Amino acid sequence: MEYLVSAIVGYIIGCFQTSYLLGKALKQTDIREHGTSNAGASNAAIVFGWKYGFIIALVDIGKTILAVTIIGLVYPGDHILKYIAGLSCILGHIFPFYMQFKGGKGFASYAGLVMAINWRWGLAFIFICIIITVVTNYVSVAALVSTGFYPLYNIYIKENPTIILLLVMMYFVIIYKHRENISRLKTGQEKGLRDLLKKKTPLRP
Repeated sequence: MEYLVSAIVGYIIGCFQTSYLLGKALKQTDIREHGTSNAGASNAAIVFGWKYGFIIALVDIGKTILAVTIIGLVYPGDHILKYIAGLSCILGHIFPFYMQFKGGKGFASYAGLVMAINWRWGLAFIFICIIITVVTNYVSVAALVSTGFYPLYNIYIKENPTIILLLVMMYFVIIYKHRENISRLKTGQEKGLRDLLKKKTPLRP
């Protein structure tokens, strides 16, 4: 029962789809109809401007921290339940039921999971993401590399095999959600960080 409760709590919190709700509230528009057609912080930066993208990323990070914290308080001492809550929160962000399961790509929420499990790991994770983004100019590259690195790190520290399996499965979900980014990277059409910072967006609130 505790596994089910953890999954449900995480999923419900993850379904608070920040970029979608912000678009509806500020511009009465579905963010999935603009930019890269993704309901996430990176597309919010394209559609609304980087400041709004940054705020949305913080909220998406925070909701995973909230889910993990709640389950940690309800079921103290069970490490796996925290991961179940966090990973379910990411799934809620990616596949929200009220949006026909078409949400974001889960990167910011994934960063929140790492932060919630261990704030030092979280800071290192975010630092690595920033470095990769600055060096490559692509947030998508940072997302794919860093979310792939975290399961490897857990293998290195000999984490519970169930947790490692769940992290690997989530990585494949994130790869699937980034398949269009991967295609654009191959053709040189992916939006770079510097493009987002200087672009004037038509739907800026």
